[in-house]
Amino acid sequence: GYPFAKISGQEVIADQEEKTISVNFFVNSGPRAKFGEINITGNHRTRRRYFNKKLFWSEGDIFSPNKIQCTQNALELGGLFSSVSIVYPD
Repeated sequence: GYPFAKISGQEVIADQEEKTISVNFFVNSGPRAKFGEINITGNHRTRRRYFNKKLFWSEGDIFSPNKIQCTQNALELGGLFSSVSIVYPD
């Protein structure tokens, strides 16, 4: 649900007596996002219904990179297209 999460820093602590190392990562989650309107471009012969059957998300669902990857895989495995690109705005 947080497509722009980034590691904003890290801290490494080495304890020579205990012979341990601890690593802390600081994460800036960014805003929570939902899927917006779906636009399909570059298609001239395939009906919209075909794409709708392959989509793993709907407008308004919480953002998930896994759903994007599953959709891309489903479209590629369908055999109708030699290339599929799913992009989303910054």
